[in-house]
Amino acid sequence: MASGDSTLIGAPATREVTHEVGAERSADAGQNTAASQDLQSLLTDALRRLVETTDSSRACAWARRPDGEPYVIAASDRDATTPQAPDGATLDALEPLFAVKHPVDLGATSIGILDGEGDAAHATSSALSQLAANFGMSCAMPLHSANDEPVAIVLLGNADDPPGSVRPRTLAALDTAIQQLRAPAAAAGALERLTRLDAEVCRLDRLAVLGDLLAEVAHEIRNPLVSMKTFLQLLPEHLDDKEFQVEFRSVVLEELGRMERLLDTLLENARPASNRVASETPHTTANLARVFGSLLCLLEQRAAEREVALQIETDIEVDDVAIGEDALRQVMLNLVLNALEASPRSSSVIVRAEAHETSVSFSVEDQGDGVPEAMRSRLFEPFFSTRVGRAGGLGLAITKKLIEEARGQIRIESGDVGGAKFLVELPRARSSE
Repeated sequence: MASGDSTLIGAPATREVTHEVGAERSADAGQNTAASQDLQSLLTDALRRLVETTDSSRACAWARRPDGEPYVIAASDRDATTPQAPDGATLDALEPLFAVKHPVDLGATSIGILDGEGDAAHATSSALSQLAANFGMSCAMPLHSANDEPVAIVLLGNADDPPGSVRPRTLAALDTAIQQLRAPAAAAGALERLTRLDAEVCRLDRLAVLGDLLAEVAHEIRNPLVSMKTFLQLLPEHLDDKEFQVEFRSVVLEELGRMERLLDTLLENARPASNRVASETPHTTANLARVFGSLLCLLEQRAAEREVALQIETDIEVDDVAIGEDALRQVMLNLVLNALEASPRSSSVIVRAEAHETSVSFSVEDQGDGVPEAMRSRLFEPFFSTRVGRAGGLGLAITKKLIEEARGQIRIESGDVGGAKFLVELPRARSSE
């Protein structure tokens, strides 16, 4: 049997040889699982006791990694020498031993595995005798789990028990050791499978989160791109308009900067927590005049294309709100864009701001069909959308998240003329004194 086809298995190949004498342990070959450590510890203890009980020179347990590579799970050697790892041909020679349920003298003329002519037994016996000579082993026995799944081959070597003349008490001791290992090995195998399943579930969870994250990033980047596209479309008509070009340059640079900050935030949060630089983040604020000025500039053309009047009423004596300027701009863009989408031609979208003692409230009202009350509780769920046949459903979820992160609130009501009215309340910026 080729090594790649072998059924000889063991715990996940996450740790190299454990050398019992001298209490040496080699470095990890990767991230260890509890299952591999448990099985390795079980085998190490069993091999140490087996060597002591039989007064043997060495004992080891061999298996294959999932990719077919042979390795030593554990070993115990009185001479404090590093046990030799098997090669693929060696494990191929041992493969037939999984069909037997008792210890095998590696020098025996027959091991009880016969085909119709009895040739298989002699061929196997010859291969095992050669293996015994090469590795200094005398007898071997397979280790199965409680479900009879192959786990490893355990080998024992002793000059007083040469191959072909292994003493019955040595074979009996090997048999006892293997029988005592079956139940713990089965438990370790079950833990391994659970560990693998848990790792797979975590991987799928990460993929699902990544999909949501990519959709959110795509949504966040789309709005700045739409704004810049609108200005580019208008640019040919204003080639001689210096004021427009200055305004165009300002808007484009601002939106590009917003996208850059978004990507920086994404990369920062993608790093492992241990790699992030801990720092005190200053309290962020948004300047209302600047945010609403850019909002009108960005959406005025979009509103005109839809023949909808965009009215922004912000005549209040409040300069700053306790939310990041990018976040407030994104909140208002999402709400106003939704309102424009829902508005019929020749209607209006009205944006108002009102100052309170410790907060500022905003409202965005359209004159569309409104949102049924039964649907309002789901409106802020990710990927829920009332737009049939169109991708979306993240804008309001992102909006709600940004508002709540700033310790604000958002709700939806019916507008004064039957449309939808979104109400946002955010804390006022603290005094710098």
